[in-house]
Amino acid sequence: MLRSQARAIAAALASLGLLVAPMQPAAADKPSTPVTVGNPATSPALTSSVDDPGRIPYQAIISNNNCRGATECTLSLPMVPQGHRLVIQHINANFSISPAPTIAGVDLDINNSYTASFISPTINGFNILDQSVQFYVDGGNTASFFEFVTGTTLVFPVITVTGYLLDCTVNQCAPIAP
Repeated sequence: MLRSQARAIAAALASLGLLVAPMQPAAADKPSTPVTVGNPATSPALTSSVDDPGRIPYQAIISNNNCRGATECTLSLPMVPQGHRLVIQHINANFSISPAPTIAGVDLDINNSYTASFISPTINGFNILDQSVQFYVDGGNTASFFEFVTGTTLVFPVITVTGYLLDCTVNQCAPIAP
């Protein structure tokens, strides 16, 4: 019995010794000499994310009083500045119509090329289109919205567009795949 007690005491003392013994520095500690990281002008490190939707918030509200009494109306956003890309994420179109139309909708054209069409429901003489989208417009191009109705005329068309602008001069914007 004395032997087993002596072994237990020795094991306890050895474990205690491991706990209080000085630790060796870890291999991942600071190196003894400074490290220099190169950032050449020909291939600089990226400093921000081009996919971050919060880069430059974008909102435009466009209307055209000249469309009163017409069956169609084109509303255009300002041209996207060179070196930027507009990412359209949401379209809200509302236009009062009297009497109720047979069909009402909005076409989206980017740089005079048809892109998408949305049909707008009529409720009590108003048409409201509220649509989440994902469209890209590169610098030098324009996005236009073509509102149309059949069987009636437009009273006051308004379109609100939200999204964000990317600054392609900070980080190069990837080409838009066809």
